Amino acid sequence: MLYGQRVTLRPVVEDDWEQRYEWLSEPIVNRTLPSGSGIPLTPAVVKERVRGYAQTEPSAVYFTIIKEDGIPIGSTQLFNIHPWSKHAEFGIWIGDKVMLQK
Repeated sequence: MLYGQRVTLRPVVEDDWEQRYEWLSEPIVNRTLPSGSGIPLTPAVVKERVRGYAQTEPSAVYFTIIKEDGIPIGSTQLFNIHPWSKHAEFGIWIGDKVMLQK
């Protein structure tokens, strides 16, 4: 876990799938993601993706963003990690409707 002043980043766990499904059911969230098209994903697809994110993979790490009050608000990830060249891609998205309006 990574702790900051306002948020905590914790590794994704399989139980996160329901919260992510709720977020990804919102076209405003889904359409901005590389895998999205503005069309909500099915529960089975989200559950399978989260299962994969929760497993250790040397080329990617996935975190759930948690506000200081304990409420999950989104996700962040490092992917296409290349340790030998010290390079990775970074992604972040907010799914919480209240936080999207700020």
